[in-house]
Amino acid sequence: MSETPLLIFGASARFVRDIIDAAELRGWHPLLVDPLNDVDPWGGPVVRAAQLSDEQRRLPAIIGDASFPDLAGAARNVKIIETHRRLRASAAEAAISHWMTVVHPSAVVASTARLGDAVFVGAQSTIASSTMLDDHVQINRNTSIGHDIHLHEGVQVGPGVTLTSGITVERDAFIAAGATLVNDLTVGEGATVAAGAVVLRDVPAGVVVAGVPARVVGQ
Repeated sequence: MSETPLLIFGASARFVRDIIDAAELRGWHPLLVDPLNDVDPWGGPVVRAAQLSDEQRRLPAIIGDASFPDLAGAARNVKIIETHRRLRASAAEAAISHWMTVVHPSAVVASTARLGDAVFVGAQSTIASSTMLDDHVQINRNTSIGHDIHLHEGVQVGPGVTLTSGITVERDAFIAAGATLVNDLTVGEGATVAAGAVVLRDVPAGVVVAGVPARVVGQ
């Protein structure tokens, strides 16, 4: 294993395992950091963010996943969106500033796609031409991101999602597992597309859409 370290900021929830695996396959040595917790979901050691040394704070980093006790009873989409926001805020408070993008070796990213800082692209996913992923976007495994798509900061995309082409997803939106978004639409800031939904029209900011075709079912 390489001795080149990578901070994974947020290490007390299960999605972090995918990031660890991709990082190790890329030759990084993960250093797990969490705002609140001392162990990862498998009982391994985690460094508290407040205990990072000045040298460690300057290491390259990526946002992971975490457990916040006050979110335990929240709806899954709220938990996912708010956790990611809190981790970014906590990393800023810890003066983490050197962000690293991690792409799993089995993922395919077109040469004309543009990835920002601290982006994660999971196993077997594809990012097509002329697509832009802003900072802190997370793409789970087996996902297809088509051409001319723009995912804004903090967008999270679950496994098995398909985005066809010409789609804009605004900041901190969440696209759950198996959803399909069809050509030339916009998903508003903080919105959620439920698992398995088929989206044929724009999604307003802050709402939850579900079904086939997708309709607004909540806030």
